[in-house]
Amino acid sequence: MSNLTSQAIEDQRNRGFTLLEVIIALSVFGFLIGGLLALLPWGVEGAGNVRDRNIAYGLTDAVQVELELMGFGLIEQLTDKSDGEYPSINLVASDDGSEVYWEPSSDQKSDFPIASSKATALDKELPEGYRYFLIRCSQFPEDNRHEHDPSNGYLGLQVDVQWPYKTLDAEDGVEERIRSHFHFPLAITR
Repeated sequence: MSNLTSQAIEDQRNRGFTLLEVIIALSVFGFLIGGLLALLPWGVEGAGNVRDRNIAYGLTDAVQVELELMGFGLIEQLTDKSDGEYPSINLVASDDGSEVYWEPSSDQKSDFPIASSKATALDKELPEGYRYFLIRCSQFPEDNRHEHDPSNGYLGLQVDVQWPYKTLDAEDGVEERIRSHFHFPLAITR
């Protein structure tokens, strides 16, 4: 009897998986791996979005510095809303956010001589396809507590950082409706 029991135990140890068991195990494994691989692009895209958002948050100091280099008087003129419109100053930055530059509009180039030289320097420093962040700075609307009053010593601006602005594969830029945005208030002093 002992011999029979040890024979049954030995048969169980030598017995392998059946073909059906192997097929079921492989199909379960395939479904699990397929599900995990489906999440991979989402995770990579999410990591890129977090990186871009962190860079956008870090641009606040660089925007402040660029606006102060432009000068209070020029910014006040460029964002003057006396005709009822709310003009803005456009600044741009590369995808690493290392530098912020003024991107003058065609109206600004014709009205302000400094704008033409800034546009030429910008094209040399940061060509169009490398302008990843667009930063729009404009005055606060009327009846806002931060509305500009020429008698006080500061100019309050609302800043809208957008990305991606222009990329190498999009000649005319990326449509504004599909860009990500980050808004913050900013003040410069006389």
